[in-house]
Amino acid sequence: AMTGEMTLRGKVLPVGGIKEKILAAKRSGITTILISEENRKDVADIKEAATETPQTPAVFFALTQEQRTLIEQVVSAESRGEPYDGQVAVAQCILNACLKDGITPEQAIKKYKYTSARVEPTRSVREAVAAVFDRGEGITEEPILYFYNPAIVESAFHESQTFVIEIANHRFFKEGPAE
Repeated sequence: AMTGEMTLRGKVLPVGGIKEKILAAKRSGITTILISEENRKDVADIKEAATETPQTPAVFFALTQEQRTLIEQVVSAESRGEPYDGQVAVAQCILNACLKDGITPEQAIKKYKYTSARVEPTRSVREAVAAVFDRGEGITEEPILYFYNPAIVESAFHESQTFVIEIANHRFFKEGPAE
């Protein structure tokens, strides 16, 4: 691997960030690295970098495999026909319920009366659940908890809450009186 510049005569010019570049090369399986003689002062960093093990990023909300499967099935059932953003928003409601009440996903699904249907998740749903629970991503900064599809059912309860966003066929709400 080589980074930086090389002159037409073959001289490798010095570059910055050698340690980070060595770690990236190591993660990619590269074993031969060319560096400028002028970067020799960075050898201590290179030796240290070559022995470091990249750290796994922290998970936003840790799930057991059973919990992940349950959430994926519930999101699949609740977000049928919805685009990826709708799937993320449904997963975000479940996560927000867990965080708000300090409860497990199983408890949140029961307490907030999310569907009892279990549908095999699509790849898109799996990605949406990972985005929300593993990386802490969401569709809105608002703490959405409730949602429904007005084309399927009427819900005075949902409409009594604070409306946040509509995605495809679903309306999403946070807790509190409608404004």
